[in-house]
Order: sequence, then C-alpha cells, then structure tokens
Amino acid sequence: EFTKNPESKLEFASGYFNPNPRLGNILQNSKSQVEILTASPSANGFYRAGRVKSHIPKFYRLVEETFLKSQNGNSSIFEYNRSDWTFHAKGMWLSENQNQNPFMTVVGSSNYSM
Repeated sequence: EFTKNPESKLEFASGYFNPNPRLGNILQNSKSQVEILTASPSANGFYRAGRVKSHIPKFYRLVEETFLKSQNGNSSIFEYNRSDWTFHAKGMWLSENQNQNPFMTVVGSSNYSM
C-alpha cells in the first residue's frame, strides 16, 4: 500500500482540517511524509462570523495540534494566512518519493472533513 512507503509523500489541502475517521486513520498511520495545508484561524471562513461561530477556528486549531501530537515526526501542518483573505482550497497529491512530481492528483469540491 502506498502509505506504507516511507519514501512516498502525501500532500493534503483543506480549508477545515477535521478529517473524517477513515481519512484521519490513513493520515495518522501513514509512514509516508505527510504535508497538510489548511486555513489559519484568521483565514478561516468562520473567523469573523460573530457569536459562537467565531470560536470554530480555535477548534480546528485544536484538531491540528492533537493530530501533530499523535504523529511520529513524518507530518507537518502549514497554515495559509493572508490579511483579509480566507482559504478554502481542497486537494490531495501523491508522490512515489519526496523528490518527484505527484503521480496522482485529486482536486475539486470534495469535502475531506466531517
């Protein structure tokens, strides 16, 4: 299986990092290098939503931190942050080794989160 190869790389982008259980399990158990790009709290669409919704970005950050603590050092999370912009891109890229271009790309409106 691809994710058991420590030479491979999985790049993942989602505006809200809250993977469903199946994807979360794949990411957590992967021996591949895993790089995740997600919205920083201020680039999250809920950041200026007001009231209770404005606290949602903090919960996504907590999910990120919990995920990183469960890893064995092969995963990184990067947060998109640009003043007055939000981030809602989604995609996944798989490479056989960390120096090659992806052999598989998934982009579009698929939601990877719960």
